[in-house]
Amino acid sequence: MSRGEWQPTRTVQMSVQTAEQHILGHAGPPELYLTTALISIARGTCILQIRPVTQPQVGAVGTLNIAHDRPVMRADAALPTDLFEQLITALCRPLPRPATVILLLNEPLIVSVNGYLDIAEDTERLITDLSWVLPLQ
Repeated sequence: MSRGEWQPTRTVQMSVQTAEQHILGHAGPPELYLTTALISIARGTCILQIRPVTQPQVGAVGTLNIAHDRPVMRADAALPTDLFEQLITALCRPLPRPATVILLLNEPLIVSVNGYLDIAEDTERLITDLSWVLPLQ
């Protein structure tokens, strides 16, 4: 592909396919596990684990790990407890279409105009912010 057919992007957009709340033991904090389908990158999924935190995160709120040989990403992120609770409430109600999550990364990924990711080895990016699109009735 020519140079103009590849572009840097600092966002990864995903459609939420399934959402589960895990409560680990009697004293463990709840965690949210989302299975997502990639929208802004062709052919792939991401398992996103979100946990609540009482102190606001400064800088990165999580990590995105990308395998170079598999179309599966893993992400781990933290949300303030009040936003975590709001997200669970929003995902528990019937939605007319899947919710969307957008990860903002600290460093860009190189993606073709067809959505193919250009990486030669496993890579990790810091997640600096999470944005949500939650459809209303």
